[in-house]
Amino acid sequence: LVLSQQACLHLARGDFAAVESTARAALLATQRSRYPWGGPLIVGARACAAAQRGAFDEAELAVATLVTPGAIFDAPAPLIQVVAAAYRELIAALRDPASVDRPRLGNLLKLVLAAGGDIHLLAPLCALTEAALRAGLPELCAECERPLQRAEANGVVLTAGWVQSIPR
Repeated sequence: LVLSQQACLHLARGDFAAVESTARAALLATQRSRYPWGGPLIVGARACAAAQRGAFDEAELAVATLVTPGAIFDAPAPLIQVVAAAYRELIAALRDPASVDRPRLGNLLKLVLAAGGDIHLLAPLCALTEAALRAGLPELCAECERPLQRAEANGVVLTAGWVQSIPR
């Protein structure tokens, strides 16, 4: 978990090379220990760093790691599948906003919102909000406002994994 958080800190600082090397070490430790809970953070950080560099295929490959049975989780749970799908929607929106599957984006947003106020779901919530913004869907962005305001009121400034600014 420490290495996965360290990768997120490197991402917040914009040090993409350090994100990659730290995430690689974190993934190896995760696979060796079979303790998967740093995995979503590692994948989020790697995918975000790749997407920020415009390496969208690399970002997609990072996300695929999260839902590949045995790579991080023996059998990725449905909520892990939703996290990966949220990141994929943002990657699609960054690559080409017109390619966003609007009904799918809305359905994913409903699933994340229905899962409750888990702090670990803030990154996929922000990913879906950003995808909706880029796809020109302000009505979906509005649905995200309350949980993000609640997180900010509780002192959360950045998400973990795919690092994003809550106040933004």
